[in-house]
Amino acid sequence: MKKGRKSYILDYLETGKSITSSMIQKSIEREDELVLQCVTEASEYLSGGIASIINFVNPELVILGGGLIEAVDYFYQKTIKKARAKSLPVPAEKIQFKKAMLGDYSGVIGAAFLQDRGF
Repeated sequence: MKKGRKSYILDYLETGKSITSSMIQKSIEREDELVLQCVTEASEYLSGGIASIINFVNPELVILGGGLIEAVDYFYQKTIKKARAKSLPVPAEKIQFKKAMLGDYSGVIGAAFLQDRGF
């Protein structure tokens, strides 16, 4: 923005509203270059962390959740593509990615599951 680039997000910020994931999705649909760059950069960092976990733990499945993952498919797709590319070949071939499906209740359900298992 400081470089003089236009962004649809500016319209939201000028009204004093907080940026939401749905606003980010709308900006991506409008091909907002600044938002696309920011989302791509965020997926770069997240995918690096995910790839590290894949390489170290070698899980069969990675479940991703949260506002951006659930609302912005562009972010989800970029993230899993980059995570797979940054992972070692063998885990990258077999790893599966899924979006979380429990929404706002995932933390509570996870805590109950761990409690039930004695953790």
